[in-house]
Amino acid sequence: MILIKLGGSIITNKEKPLSARRKTIDNLAKSLKKIREPIIIVHGGGSYGHYWSVKYDMHTKERKYDLRGVAIVKNSMIELNKIILDSFLKNKLNPIL
Repeated sequence: MILIKLGGSIITNKEKPLSARRKTIDNLAKSLKKIREPIIIVHGGGSYGHYWSVKYDMHTKERKYDLRGVAIVKNSMIELNKIILDSFLKNKLNPIL
């Protein structure tokens, strides 16, 4: 089994909030399709997670976070995850969340 992390700065443009690099994600999916072993894919937050975590001051220190900020970060990460899952499905991979 292989574990692969798709880094947030690779799959998103961290200079532009909430911007997925869809072509890069599609190219990664095509490359992953060639692997013949079971793989686990994880991914970073890039401009989806980091944008909101900075906005709600959640990125540098431990403390009680604003629950609204937590909900918004989670929702944003779900959005990025869906973009990745859709690309994988389009490229005939069988992702399981």
